[in-house]
Amino acid sequence: MGERPSERNETTAFVLVGVANALPVAGYFLLGWSFTTVALLFWLEAVTILLFYAGLAMLATPESRIGERERIAPLGPIGGRYFSEKPRRPVSFIPPIYPKNLRFVVPTTAIGMLIATGAGGGVTVWGVGRGSPLGGDVTDFFALFTALAKPPVLVVGLAIVGAHLVPLSRYYFATGRYRDLTAHMALETQVKYYAVYLYFFLALTLYALVTFFVIGLAHPVIVSDSTSLVIWKGVVAGTFLALKLAFERSRIRGERRPSLDDDSFTANFSPTPPPAESRK
Repeated sequence: MGERPSERNETTAFVLVGVANALPVAGYFLLGWSFTTVALLFWLEAVTILLFYAGLAMLATPESRIGERERIAPLGPIGGRYFSEKPRRPVSFIPPIYPKNLRFVVPTTAIGMLIATGAGGGVTVWGVGRGSPLGGDVTDFFALFTALAKPPVLVVGLAIVGAHLVPLSRYYFATGRYRDLTAHMALETQVKYYAVYLYFFLALTLYALVTFFVIGLAHPVIVSDSTSLVIWKGVVAGTFLALKLAFERSRIRGERRPSLDDDSFTANFSPTPPPAESRK
């Protein structure tokens, strides 16, 4: 029995994302890219996803009874009465947008960008990525993106962005599925994505430190200093890539299965539809 179209869509999306995620790791080991360059590419990926769902939420239907929903924005909605409920089409080649949704899109996306910038700076400018003492500011972090001036790095960066935007755009816009979403559903996926991504980042950092000391303690007896460092990098990179692909597989499957309510990790990314009477 052949795959259903939805399953083929999931498989294609996962293969594209999987290849794109493997490219920065390959660049580190085969082309001598710095850790900072690799970290910036994965930062670019996370921000691409965050901004896509923000844009998707602007095109999705507002909910009239949002107060009955679980709050997904820590700051809550802002200035709801100042935003029009009428959809507007600023340019002809995009679907209508709902200004009312700005009251949720602005706070949730701003918080996501703050988290992303803090995490990105933490592993690059502020010591971890460059092996330097703590220091620097946000401008130092964004200055690191001059690495994209190198053609191979730029190509990989564009490949990562495209690997996410092309399947997501085909799934939501080419099929008209964005009409089945509400702003809350789109932002629910966005918030859960960067929340899980943050936990993933923190857990991997701890794992890298633990394995560094474990392998470091073993090297005097078993291997040389240089060999133990290569082993440590390989173990951490392999673990990161395996967990990252499992994470992306769950996201791709979860966002395509609204109302999935089980104990699986995939259910974390399943948006919850509102009651029928809550749609405007």
